[in-house]
Amino acid sequence: MSNIPALVITIVVAVLAIAAVIFAIKLFNSEGNSESAARPGQTSAAVDAPEIPQEMYVTARELIQNNHEILRLFYLNEYNFPDFGQNPVVWGDFEAETYENPSEDGFYTLLPGVINKGNVTYNSVGQIHELVDKTLSKESAERIKGLSIYKDKDGKIAVNQEYNPLTYDLMWEAFPPIKLFTTSSENEYVLEITLIKLEEGRDEFDTEITKQRSMTKDENGNWQLTDLIL
Repeated sequence: MSNIPALVITIVVAVLAIAAVIFAIKLFNSEGNSESAARPGQTSAAVDAPEIPQEMYVTARELIQNNHEILRLFYLNEYNFPDFGQNPVVWGDFEAETYENPSEDGFYTLLPGVINKGNVTYNSVGQIHELVDKTLSKESAERIKGLSIYKDKDGKIAVNQEYNPLTYDLMWEAFPPIKLFTTSSENEYVLEITLIKLEEGRDEFDTEITKQRSMTKDENGNWQLTDLIL
């Protein structure tokens, strides 16, 4: 009978030891699972986020280049349209055509080949509108075409004599930095572009401006910007 207390103590100690080992194993497994699910500085959502296909960046770059071309055509006058206040109208350093001032229909005919982008020369307003339609959503495209900057005249492109370019202080590089972000829809991405702000009186352009627009698919499965980046 004198050995019973010692036996009870031995059994209790053994049970506690087994429980400690089981607890340690569970704790180790828990830490291992949490490490694989979310590392320091990384959320589980980030781990599960789908990778953006590389071709989407190619598409985004094309849309950005088209966006800049639309800016040049409709807002910035980077084609150096003539000063319609002169008579005859002077294009750059040479006389383009002699017009009555103002013109009968409010539009002045441009010389052939003046409006071009790379190897593409715009010979009709339809070509310009096609660029707008394939780049922007239907609502945004209709709004820009409704500015009535151009019309076809005698087989050439004519520009509205009331065309008034914007005063613009952002510089577009040839390949401005872009980023893409996923959304809850597989048919939409958020595009972010970085532009340089021109500081008046400064020789250095070190102020970066970021702008965002959504990229969505139209009814034909083509990617477009929901609105123009100005």
